[in-house]
Parts: sequence; structure tokens; C-alpha cells
Amino acid sequence: MACGFLSVLRHQQAWQRRQWAWAPRPGPRPALPGTVSAKWCMRSSEAEAAVAAYLSSAPGPREERPGAVAGAVVAVVQHGGGWGAVPTSIRFRRDRAYRDCHVYAVSFSTGDGPAWLMTVRAFPGPDGAWVVDPIGGGAGPGPRRPRPWVNFAVRGGRTASDFVAGGELIGEGCELARRVLLRFADGTIAEDEVEDGLVLVYLDHPVVCPAQVTVLDHEGRTLSDYSAFELFAST
Repeated sequence: MACGFLSVLRHQQAWQRRQWAWAPRPGPRPALPGTVSAKWCMRSSEAEAAVAAYLSSAPGPREERPGAVAGAVVAVVQHGGGWGAVPTSIRFRRDRAYRDCHVYAVSFSTGDGPAWLMTVRAFPGPDGAWVVDPIGGGAGPGPRRPRPWVNFAVRGGRTASDFVAGGELIGEGCELARRVLLRFADGTIAEDEVEDGLVLVYLDHPVVCPAQVTVLDHEGRTLSDYSAFELFAST
């Protein structure tokens, strides 16, 4: 299978949820609900260590499925294990710290084919060990788009306990993008400032899809506006 086939997976795909525990050094838990303490942010290095350990571990069996997303060629579901990443190639390109977790955009190489970009969530479990919760990703260039468009990997919907999305801005004019707004069908609004061409969004509650995605430039002008996450509208 050519790795280029995997490039389309960042749009909307569901990877089987896996958990990978990493025992941290003794340290404080997050401060009051709704806040992100300085000590919590300092512990991000422990969360990154857990994510790196997961990504560099040997992968489990993978199952190919026909792609249901427009433009997708194939979907891949992995059952257990990590991704066989070369440890020295792992790069944490973005980190958004929330009151109960970190969400990362991580790039890495497996030594075979183009580099991967994945969205990964990490949170402390009941015993204080960091739990790695991979959301999705892909390898190789994304699909061609005539306008700025976020190549999201997503988990969420009305039956999910949360909503997590991350991806790279691609398409013509994407270099002008500075902010991305998501307006969900139930009225929920989420947003992120574009950093290093990447967008990360986390909501700690279910949402009703689809969502209207608006990409804005530095003056707040709309570069593109489109509907996304239709596959999650009935879930």
C-alpha cells in the first residue's frame, strides 16, 4: 500500500481508541477546575514523554477499509500497539493545554515513506499515570483544495463524551489564515489561533454535528467558510 493513500485520512477518520499509560514523577495535579496552573503546564514534558513512548512502540495489526469521506481512498484502523516511530524524528509541533488534558499535533517518521502528522490527547489517569489517547492523522500531502481548508482528524459527535479535532491548514491561500472558528449545529462555538499552520480544538462535552468552519485572516476577514463533520451528524 502506498503511503500516499494515507494522506487523505486526516480529514475525518475514526481510529480505534487506545490507551497507553506512563507513570510520571510525583507532582501536583491541575489546580481549580477551569484553570491551567503553571505547575500543570510544567508537567507537559511528562505527557510528551508518554506520547513519544506510545508513538515509538511497535504497531499492532492494521485493517484497511473503504474510505467513506469525500476524496478518501482508503481508511485504516489499527488495533493496539503504537506507530513504530523513529524516536529521534518525533516533533511536538503544537501543544494546547486544557484544564484536564493536553492536545498535541505531533509529526514523526517511521523510516518508511513520508512523515506522519497526528493529533494526540494526553491526560492523567486516576493513578496519576499519563494516558495517551490518539485521535487520528495521516502521512503524505493532503487533498488539493482551491481555498483554505483544515485537514482535520476528528473524534466526536452527540454520543461521544467529548470532541477532539486537529489538523493542518492546506489549500490555496492557507498561509493567510490566522484563526479558525467552529460553529456546531447545537450552537456550541470553538476556535483556535493558527500556529505553525496547525489547528487544535478540544471540548470536554458532546456536540451535535455538522459544524460550520470559518477560516479568517489577520484582519478577521473570511477566507473560506464550509460545512464539516457530516459523518458525525447521526452519532
